[in-house]
Amino acid sequence: GVSDPRLLDTIAAMTLNGAIFYGTASVLVRRGRPMAAPAAHLLFAIAPFALLHPLGYLVRSGEYSPRFDWAYAVCALVIMFLSERRQRRSSYYAGLLNLGAALYFVADHRDWFERPAWAIAVIAAGLAALGAGFLLDRAQRRR
Repeated sequence: GVSDPRLLDTIAAMTLNGAIFYGTASVLVRRGRPMAAPAAHLLFAIAPFALLHPLGYLVRSGEYSPRFDWAYAVCALVIMFLSERRQRRSSYYAGLLNLGAALYFVADHRDWFERPAWAIAVIAAGLAALGAGFLLDRAQRRR
């Protein structure tokens, strides 16, 4: 049982709003007037957070399957790596921050904080993700 049976529907609707923000920003950039560009950039900055944070709230509640923990981590990782292709720093930061949160919730829900190997693995994964981001940025700047 869960505390609120509408929570999953609400989270899905909020995540869909993030996708709509991104789609609207894309349309504004392609077909909008130059005056719409600041609004488009704002929507691009908000969209990855609006996509990931509802899922993060669902995971933080701890009321659903542990698979949602890993789904949250995978979604954050995907958004982080897609940011290199789309050249959106906000997406990279959103993915990186939410990946860190996802790993924290995975460890917390499974009581892995007592194991030093898990802490080392989390720090290593964070540093690897940060390093990958810097390398991708450097490669992009050299082109």
